[in-house]
Amino acid sequence: MGFQKNKANSLHPQVVTLIIDDSGSMQGSKAKQVTEAVQDNLVITLQSQNLQTHGFRFLLNIAKFGDNVTPLALASKPDEVNLNDLVFEGESGQTNMAEALRWAKEAVETALQKCRALPDYAENESPNPLCIFFSDGENTGSDVTQAANALKAVRFDGGQVDVVACGIGLQQKDFPTMEAIASDVSLATNISPDRLGDFIAEVTVTVFKGEQAQQLMERTEGMEQVRGQSGTR
Repeated sequence: MGFQKNKANSLHPQVVTLIIDDSGSMQGSKAKQVTEAVQDNLVITLQSQNLQTHGFRFLLNIAKFGDNVTPLALASKPDEVNLNDLVFEGESGQTNMAEALRWAKEAVETALQKCRALPDYAENESPNPLCIFFSDGENTGSDVTQAANALKAVRFDGGQVDVVACGIGLQQKDFPTMEAIASDVSLATNISPDRLGDFIAEVTVTVFKGEQAQQLMERTEGMEQVRGQSGTR
């Protein structure tokens, strides 16, 4: 029927997953930026794309994490997401990344099962699932390697799960963890904390336009924290 490959539509929806650090170091401006950008930019924009559409174009998984994971949306159509639940305050404890990644794997698989139940779903014509992992600090849980590899290994016909790992003003010593989480080292970045809301806005553009994860990285290159004592590029 001539549907564009790699762009979401009601027959070939995209799974979009956000895993967002809500540990104590996110308090203040960073938590405020996340709340506003996820509520007012990403979710509302995707809700508008689902209006007057049979079925759904996107399925959203959203969670915040600290010591534990708090799911906020699971395999949800955008209009099923309660904006009032999408509040980030930096009150979730420390930074247990491995547990957050394990949740993401299960969430992506759950959303893909929902897509596969559609009668006309053609997985190899659908956009890759996109997973964005945000954190501003050192991992305080177990090593991320096993959980990250399991997320990246989720089966998706004709493609893969694209995992973007976004550090937020990370110290240089902590950036290799972002590289281990990302599905390719080119999909790991370390942005300036004051650009967090802008980065999430660009995630929305990427999903809305049906672009690839690499295009997101190219557009946000100018948001990277300059190399220095507290960060890396």
